[in-house]
Amino acid sequence: MLSNKQMKRLIDVVDRPDFSHTQYWVMSEIARGGMGTVYLAKDTQLERQIAIKVLNAVGQSAEIIARLEHPGIIPVHDVGTLPDGRIFYVMKYVRGKRLDHHVDGSGTLGERLRLFRTACEAVAFAHAHEVVHRDLKPEDIMVGPFGEVLIIDWGIAKLPGDHAAGQSCWHHCRHCDPDAWSHTARQPESRRFVAREVWPGGWSLKKWSILMASQKP
Repeated sequence: MLSNKQMKRLIDVVDRPDFSHTQYWVMSEIARGGMGTVYLAKDTQLERQIAIKVLNAVGQSAEIIARLEHPGIIPVHDVGTLPDGRIFYVMKYVRGKRLDHHVDGSGTLGERLRLFRTACEAVAFAHAHEVVHRDLKPEDIMVGPFGEVLIIDWGIAKLPGDHAAGQSCWHHCRHCDPDAWSHTARQPESRRFVAREVWPGGWSLKKWSILMASQKP
């Protein structure tokens, strides 16, 4: 009988994506979530490190990120299909810390608010292009070594006319208003629109304010 360690190793081997037909060489796993797995990899042609996200299901995240060209939104370099049918896309590898780790007990309130405002500018840019993130959390935001701020995960973001995505969010979170993804979603100036970004992931403005003040809830 296989031990837990052996079983985990076997699962990792089976689940490990096959990039032998590409210019990418997977080095290690960075993060794993419900929408997919992110790997640290190397582009053997350009000789640089990149991040690759392999999706568990068909989604629009790569298309959404690609259309949002903004300094605060992680850029997509490539997209493709693995031999097993899974979709992957290649992104910039961001060195730094998650926002919640970066502000944990360090930095002035002014600096933390600067980071939050910079992230909001990227979200506002997405809103102007009729894209709703729908699950904005501190772990989706990276702070680089020079203070740069990037939103790195747009896994359940919604494009205009994606009624299925809006309905999915309605079932996922009881706090969502059923009209959140229609008229209001196309009005970035609306105060209600801000609430639509933070509520679906359970991150209310109160929780964001606690994080920014580095207080424990």
